[in-house]
Amino acid sequence: MLDAFYDNLPGEKLFHVLYRLEFAFFHPFGIFRHGQLVDAVLYVAVHERRQVLHVIADAVVGDTALRMGSMKDKSRVPLFGDCGTAIALEYDETASDIVVDFHTYGKGYEALMTPHGGFRHPATPASFEYEDFGNGIVRAPIHTLINGMNVFSFAISRPPKSVEAFLDDYKINRETDIDYFLIHQANKMIVDRIVKKLKLPKEKVPYNLEEFGNLGGASIPSLMVSRLRERLMQEETTLLMSSFGLGLSWGTMWMKTKPMIAVSYKHTQMPTSALVEISVVDL
Repeated sequence: MLDAFYDNLPGEKLFHVLYRLEFAFFHPFGIFRHGQLVDAVLYVAVHERRQVLHVIADAVVGDTALRMGSMKDKSRVPLFGDCGTAIALEYDETASDIVVDFHTYGKGYEALMTPHGGFRHPATPASFEYEDFGNGIVRAPIHTLINGMNVFSFAISRPPKSVEAFLDDYKINRETDIDYFLIHQANKMIVDRIVKKLKLPKEKVPYNLEEFGNLGGASIPSLMVSRLRERLMQEETTLLMSSFGLGLSWGTMWMKTKPMIAVSYKHTQMPTSALVEISVVDL
């Protein structure tokens, strides 16, 4: 994906930084997991002030949610997909501001977490021992778990309130100042409730979860290339993005994009072996 970006970039001297894939700890914003896009924006701004001729910053964002969980846990397997994305930013004096708002609620961490494998509970042989919790939920402490009702309650309350406050604080008109609302594709029920709460026009809210499921940190960039690719390549587009997830954390971003290079996506089906595992729990 990055090769395709660079093949189409001008030939000036590049100052380039690559952020490696990261998967844990913090989800301030789906498209910018761990604040990677914000890091990239700051990097470009700082180095421009040092008079670097040309600055490109990459945010590489991905999730292997299926691998992180138990394939015998039907409370989460049907919801997720695996994805990797790459975003390149270039300094432009004429560009509009990118406005970002982050929040986190640490007390809610148990709603969406991996119990073992981090600093608090390093992995041991016991971390890989499966336990049957009933209702088709079979997992080990090394697997990611999700408390569906707690996550649902959080997702339909805090992020929408945050978006409303964001629009009000920055005097952004949802009717005239935004071409598309990109909402983290957690699941259809959550996205539908957020759209209803915010009274968003449905034609401005693209979905792709019916094709990919929840792609975690790669959710919104995958939405851009799978549903808005032609528009983003041809026209200036104003986007409002809202995402939320582990932490519990959530964020809102408003930005204008000029015609960009948008590489087409590749969709790979889940391996047959995984499908066999899933069928065992009668999904």
